[in-house]
Amino acid sequence: MRMSNYGRESPSPGTKMGQWTEYCTREERITKNIAMKNGQKNGTWLDDEEIKAQNEGAFKNAYYEFDTSTHSRKNIDNRQYDRIFNADCNYDPKLHRDDRSNAKSRGLDVVNEETRRVTPLLSNAQYGGRPPLEIPDGKHRRVAVVKGEFFSNSRISLGQNKD
Repeated sequence: MRMSNYGRESPSPGTKMGQWTEYCTREERITKNIAMKNGQKNGTWLDDEEIKAQNEGAFKNAYYEFDTSTHSRKNIDNRQYDRIFNADCNYDPKLHRDDRSNAKSRGLDVVNEETRRVTPLLSNAQYGGRPPLEIPDGKHRRVAVVKGEFFSNSRISLGQNKD
């Protein structure tokens, strides 16, 4: 079967996944062969104890902790993100949804503050509060009037020939 010459083929997601799997298995095979030549039985420079310790640490840092007794995942209350950024585990749905610790909009009621002021600080607080200064009346509008005698939308002249 001959390939098309009309452009570059964009592979489907299944094809991309297959190519990635093939690439990973090839890299793993090459790494294992090099490790076997160097006398490393695990395909890495780590010992069995170091590999076991590394895997246990990976499970503890994950979002879900793997329970070996029940062979299932359980939810962790204290996640890695919370430990790094010292985030509170409490959720208040009334607060502004902002994960920054110094969010300036927490506890502010902007609408009430703006309506109490004589001179507003925010210009968008006044939109719709007063009638417009100039009411559009349409006195100076321009209307394009096209006569059917000389204008044809299809650009085909249908004029009658005078012979």
